[in-house]
Amino acid sequence: MSLSATSLALRQQLQNQRLLIGQQLEPNAASGAYPRSLTMRFLTARPALAAQLLTEVATLAVGGRLIRSLSTALMVARLVRTLALKRRQRLLLAAQTPPL
Repeated sequence: MSLSATSLALRQQLQNQRLLIGQQLEPNAASGAYPRSLTMRFLTARPALAAQLLTEVATLAVGGRLIRSLSTALMVARLVRTLALKRRQRLLLAAQTPPL
């Protein structure tokens, strides 16, 4: 076996190991898809819990007056997230559809 063939085989073996480890650590993260940070995964996977947590922290930190504006910001963030997810789904669908 030549040196380049051995190098290629080793690279492929390392890549397979990385994918396997990624799947074992977190099945949804193994694809390398967005979001990659743990904080963003928490926020996007559990939006109700994240909103409740942010509301509690905001209540403790700033009081009731700013809560209304924060809840409005959360509603806008949810809307933006929904639109971004729909856009991402459209892009993925377009990428999977064969060109005419």
